[in-house]
Amino acid sequence: MKAIYTDDSGRGAGHGFLRISDAQIGNMEGMRFSIKRGTDHNCLGPGGWQPAESPLSAQRITLSDDGFDIAVGPEVVDHLDTRENYRLTLINADGASSVAALRVPEVTYSPVGGGQGMAVAAAPEPKLAPAPPPPPPPPAPEPELDPVPEEDADASMDILPPPDPAPSPAKGGALKPLLLVLLLIALAVGGFVAWKFWLDKEDPAKLAENTNSTQPAENTNSTRPAENKEPAKEEQKTPAPEEPKAPSKPALTQAREHLAGPADPTESVNLARKLREERDGADASFLLVEDAAQKGNAEAMLLTGGYFDPADSAPAGSIKKDPAAALTWYKKAKAAGSPEADARIAALRSWAQAEAAKGSPEARELLKQF
Repeated sequence: MKAIYTDDSGRGAGHGFLRISDAQIGNMEGMRFSIKRGTDHNCLGPGGWQPAESPLSAQRITLSDDGFDIAVGPEVVDHLDTRENYRLTLINADGASSVAALRVPEVTYSPVGGGQGMAVAAAPEPKLAPAPPPPPPPPAPEPELDPVPEEDADASMDILPPPDPAPSPAKGGALKPLLLVLLLIALAVGGFVAWKFWLDKEDPAKLAENTNSTQPAENTNSTRPAENKEPAKEEQKTPAPEEPKAPSKPALTQAREHLAGPADPTESVNLARKLREERDGADASFLLVEDAAQKGNAEAMLLTGGYFDPADSAPAGSIKKDPAAALTWYKKAKAAGSPEADARIAALRSWAQAEAAKGSPEARELLKQF
């Protein structure tokens, strides 16, 4: 059985269909359904997600070419999430049930519900960039001076008075303080130089340093015996630390990324066997084998039946045991050529006989289908 959610464009946001195909449902009158969430295994009820399973009644069922559609409203649509993994269980009036993984590729929430109470933040208004400052005005051109004619220049030279033959007494008096200052500066510089020379002469360390600086450098190729030098120890190379391995992606993420591509059935089965051994990988493995089984892979049909088989002790995750569904998949695997199908059918028959002996009416009905 396949199950997928689609929006109902006719009724608007918050309304959609649960499209069911390849299902073996007898009487659809009074059909009920339940949706279980994979992360916490809570079930969707009339009041939202809750630990106990409380099946919902179908509003309207419409037949299609390959199955039927179950109409749902905001009480279901507003609680769905495209990033979550769900399991859908259909229960008819006779009590028979069918289970399948429910895919939710996209969902449009109602204006009131908003999708599990999550509000969408309004986009911030774009801030306008400040206007650039106006460019500075160009500098004003300097006025051009008109050239003085040569005749006027000669005339101005004739007007200048002749220089004084000797400085006036006032000018001579202004030069005396300047000469006195220069003399004092010269005396101070001379005294500092003399003091520096006397200090260097009295310090024997500086004198020896000055003497050694004037001597030629010693010949390094002298006849003195070479000093015994110990051979340098080889440097021990420290091995570089190993780079930590990047953490692997969650099993459900790996399964969804694989199914988003071509999803070859053989590769899906190999990946499902690997993920089922990981923690919380049973649900991810079921998505892969169910897709491969629907594409006709015999091994995937056998593994899908094992999820529903109460006699199979392998991890089943959130998949509910359904002996009738297990027998259906085992028969499909046998028809597809699986050599292990007969052994699985025989083990399931033994389980049904034991349960029928205990008084189970479901087991008695199952024995009639072998």
